[in-house]
Amino acid sequence: MASSTSESSSSAKTAAAKVFTLQEVSAHNRADDLWIAVNGFVYDLTKFVKLHPGGKAVLTAVAGTDATKQFYALHNKTILAKYKRLRIGTLKEAEGKSEK
Repeated sequence: MASSTSESSSSAKTAAAKVFTLQEVSAHNRADDLWIAVNGFVYDLTKFVKLHPGGKAVLTAVAGTDATKQFYALHNKTILAKYKRLRIGTLKEAEGKSEK
């Protein structure tokens, strides 16, 4: 079973290695294709949108954007760790910035 942990870790590293521009993120701006950037990381929330405790409308309102300010207005940073599996890469414009 250690291999599945290694595979998960490897998948997470591969996803984090992908770099997206804000323009690329902005193309994913619908409930059925929903990406956001938060704190320099890009998240694919397409499958999560129906499960979001705050409702679908909250996420679709920020779909395809850098939603860092909106995210931190409602959440603390521990939420990001909980949904790390939804992270698909980093935001190019955010490279070199420190994490909050």
